[in-house]
Amino acid sequence: MEESSLDRNMTKTKDQLLSIWFSIWHIPGWLRIIEMTKDYDQEDLEYLEAIDTRAIVAEKESERYYWEIELPKARKQIEEFKKEFDSELKRERRLEFLNNQIEKLQKEENRIWLNHQEATERDLPHWLRQAILEIQKPWKLAGKIKSFQVEIYLLDHPEDFLKVDRVSSEQVAKALEFPFKDLIQLNKAGFALCPFHSEKRSSFYVKNNWGYCFGCQWHGTTIDFLKSKNNLSFKEAVRALQ
Repeated sequence: MEESSLDRNMTKTKDQLLSIWFSIWHIPGWLRIIEMTKDYDQEDLEYLEAIDTRAIVAEKESERYYWEIELPKARKQIEEFKKEFDSELKRERRLEFLNNQIEKLQKEENRIWLNHQEATERDLPHWLRQAILEIQKPWKLAGKIKSFQVEIYLLDHPEDFLKVDRVSSEQVAKALEFPFKDLIQLNKAGFALCPFHSEKRSSFYVKNNWGYCFGCQWHGTTIDFLKSKNNLSFKEAVRALQ
């Protein structure tokens, strides 16, 4: 398409058409929508289509450059950067990162469950409370916390994996999946009396095998629960949950 012919016949300027394209290109069928308005002649439509084609080509070229050049280059630089530090420093940095992530996730999870408790106290419909939980998915946060906790244990106890009596990552995973309902008596709503403080009203809630107390704010996995309740070590709790 010759730009000179567009310059001669277009009813709108190139800048106007470019501005229009920027504001509407993300809408499916945008060219057909513009065509239906009858405010653009054929040359306008052809120029808009040409802009879109060039943008698509540029986007694909950028993606190719990123995946084939920039990403491999960045990965190589990261690997070279890692080699400059000894294993102990890398372990410390990883532990620091994991602990920070757990703290952030726990705060977010606590916020969600506290909001759920407030919604319950306000007698919000059950279906609405459940819908909010399904959107926020606090159990996904709990799952991430679990995986980080397992990694922290492995980093903190590397010697355990050189001993005959060590616990394996498979045992840890199995312990995390042990049914919470077999550790504490739950009512139909998933609540129980919290064993970590004195109470008359059930405030210990279990969802997706994750426990949270609205009274004392204790929260954790089945491993955490058994450790706290029976004063066990991590290894003892894992083995008890096999």
